[in-house]
Amino acid sequence: MNNYSDSFNDVSEAAAAEHRAENERDLNHERADLHTGKRHKHLVSADYTEDGTATGGKGKKDRMSAFDLILLQGSYDEVYRSVADALTNAQADTETAIEAALQALENAKTILAGIQSRAATLPDGTRVYRDEETGQVFTEDGQLVDDDTAASIAWNGNEPSRFEYLDAQNRAEDAQDYVDAWLGYQVRLGEYRNEMEDADDPPSRKRLEEIAQEIEERRPETRAQAIPEAPGTPDEHLDTSMIVAKPPI
Repeated sequence: MNNYSDSFNDVSEAAAAEHRAENERDLNHERADLHTGKRHKHLVSADYTEDGTATGGKGKKDRMSAFDLILLQGSYDEVYRSVADALTNAQADTETAIEAALQALENAKTILAGIQSRAATLPDGTRVYRDEETGQVFTEDGQLVDDDTAASIAWNGNEPSRFEYLDAQNRAEDAQDYVDAWLGYQVRLGEYRNEMEDADDPPSRKRLEEIAQEIEERRPETRAQAIPEAPGTPDEHLDTSMIVAKPPI
């Protein structure tokens, strides 16, 4: 039994030594930007020459970043500092994104309010909009106005169409959803910060890697955020585009 235990320990120690040596070789290859080691699975052959030297080309998969490399092979302290930096960057970017999204929401609400102020109304004050194609009249909640009531409406020719109203309403709702998404992400980032700064129960290395992944995956989708022009501009329905840049993590 002792011989078995001794043999098992010898094998384990040899395996551990080989694993350490392999990690060291891989790290040296990564630093030399060679097509070998653990990073191989993250890359494609189009990025390398036959001798493994990087070509500077771009394949179907992204290159492993310095941050990814630290997560893979760095010490606990290195991983912690890198994740903390990524979290700080994400929080700063989120504040910028929320500010821009709130401005877009305010503009969208202003345009919607302007359309509503020009709408025709029923005797009870209900705002209504006429469909340009069918001539039918609808309330804001989509109820069809009967023909007799619609015929009694005094149109002045300046009322917005039903399409204009629905378009403005959809833009305002979409802008609100975008704000809510960033606000929710901001709350989540704060939870990560509290978790990382808990001196009584610090996150494990595995948890740090999970946090780094979640910072990326939970981030609201980067997209062109339409910012409607405020009323009074040459065309109040002409949109400009503002893209919230996604920082490297």
